[in-house]
Amino acid sequence: MTPNGPNMGYRLIEKLDVLNIAAPGATLLVNSPFGSQDLWERLPRAAQDRIIDRGLHVWTIDADRVARDAGLGSRTNSVLQTCFFAVSGVLPRATAIDKIKAAIEKTYHAKGAEVVQRNFDAVDRALAALEEVPVPRAASGSRRRLPIVAAGPPPSSGTSSRRCSRGAATTCR
Repeated sequence: MTPNGPNMGYRLIEKLDVLNIAAPGATLLVNSPFGSQDLWERLPRAAQDRIIDRGLHVWTIDADRVARDAGLGSRTNSVLQTCFFAVSGVLPRATAIDKIKAAIEKTYHAKGAEVVQRNFDAVDRALAALEEVPVPRAASGSRRRLPIVAAGPPPSSGTSSRRCSRGAATTCR
């Protein structure tokens, strides 16, 4: 699990209009547990409309799964960086992958060959798992954006708050 939770990209799109600043024709990379065939129907209708209106190119990867499968635990950086360069066109794909692997070697060589190899595996697995999402001509979803903060009280952690009696000498927190 990443510090912000698994598949944070998808979770942000569920709650926020993160596409309001997307340029026409831009590329959107979504870290999502859903494959290319399922992601579209799970997006909020407003996100679908924005993607279609702006002519966005949408790609998805389950970076959390790829990182775990490569032995990186919750560290998705190598996976998402690979996908970014693969779909962005900033560099030719082969050049970008070579540079990513060179940076991995330089960054992690002191941690040992096994750590370097796991990151190389994550790069290769990322390229294999990256999927383009077909964008239809019209939005088809009925989902609304989720509230940023859930309604109602927060879930109980199972611990009770500290209770203080009148005249207690201790400070209650």
